[in-house]
Amino acid sequence: MSARFFPKAHSAHNFSLWPSQAIKARLIRIDGTITDTAVKTITGVTNANPAVFTVASTSGWTTGDIVVTRDVLGNLAANQTGILQVLSGTTFSLKTLDGVRDVQGSAAYTSGGCVVNLSLVGLRSDYDACEVGGVSANLASATNTLGVLNASNPTGMTLNTTANAMVLYLDVGSAGTDIPLHFQDGKQVVEIAADAASAATTLWVSPLAGAMDIGEVMTFSNGITATLTAAPAAGARSLSVSAISGAIAAGHQADVRTSNSGFPLSSGGGPVSPTFDTGPNKIGRL
Repeated sequence: MSARFFPKAHSAHNFSLWPSQAIKARLIRIDGTITDTAVKTITGVTNANPAVFTVASTSGWTTGDIVVTRDVLGNLAANQTGILQVLSGTTFSLKTLDGVRDVQGSAAYTSGGCVVNLSLVGLRSDYDACEVGGVSANLASATNTLGVLNASNPTGMTLNTTANAMVLYLDVGSAGTDIPLHFQDGKQVVEIAADAASAATTLWVSPLAGAMDIGEVMTFSNGITATLTAAPAAGARSLSVSAISGAIAAGHQADVRTSNSGFPLSSGGGPVSPTFDTGPNKIGRL
């Protein structure tokens, strides 16, 4: 399961204490139906370069924030992890994580969408309206080995709806004091490492955080799609794909489902068992 640290925690938290701390997990719903300080509903995305997203308000959000956009339908290239560019009080665009390339549209927007501002999250209260289901017990068997975090899978969680992601946080006693550490929604950023020409069937990429499945369709930030014709393992640096319809420059990216990601996760009220990645990055690499 691929994941991303919350920037505030990554820069300020002492992760050397991870093995001895009260780290818990909560599931969240980020499909656009629930909002909070750091979570907003997307109501439109232009099919343009750059793609322009519309939300109720960008107040308090800042150019340079790292955000994830999810569940946009039609304009699939809009589903990315990127750098926020505030355009107005209700609109924004995205750049790729290297800060260089604009995220473009790939088709007409039809419906849906949610944006989570990872940089804004400092306390659980910034997103807790989106929490669904029961809290886990403290993570057991937590380890930090050369900056790679691991632990036993969360236990004690219940769910009576659908969850799209999971957050790991330091339990300090309340939503207003708990410190969010890690965001997981079962996707990873696949970044093109070398220019790919139109009709290419091999894509050179930065090492994958997790494995992916054959047949997975990737929609890159320049609007070009590619379908996996073989299943790559974690750490792979090249992808075998069906011939792409246009060129993809190095630095463009796609957010892609990791094998056995577990999300979306649904239950009728019973226990659920989200699982952590068993690959080289485990829960996450600092």
